[in-house]
Amino acid sequence: MIPGAKIFLRRDFVRERFGVPAWEAVLARLSEEERQQIAAAEAGAWYDVHLVERLHQAVADQLKAMTPLLIELGRFDADRELSTVYRWFVRLLRPSFAIRHMNLYWRRSHDTGTWRSW
Repeated sequence: MIPGAKIFLRRDFVRERFGVPAWEAVLARLSEEERQQIAAAEAGAWYDVHLVERLHQAVADQLKAMTPLLIELGRFDADRELSTVYRWFVRLLRPSFAIRHMNLYWRRSHDTGTWRSW
């Protein structure tokens, strides 16, 4: 499961970078059921990871996304997700501490998998 905020981040990226018509074209690549789920999505609710994967694939297909654009999408995602408080907090941490405890941050946006570092 992934929070609905991830859906909104992809929507905002496409709309801000390419415009509303591009977002509508992305949605057209999805099934009716997926479009309904996205239309009814709430930022704080959790959704099947496969829905977000299909949305991400539709974005990549519609925009003919190559690696640089996908990296830009990742940066957009990170910039929006890391609030000012988190950025301030991370600056106080030693990088090794942050990496060792990455799983705590991972849990904010994923309910499966874990991060381990050694």
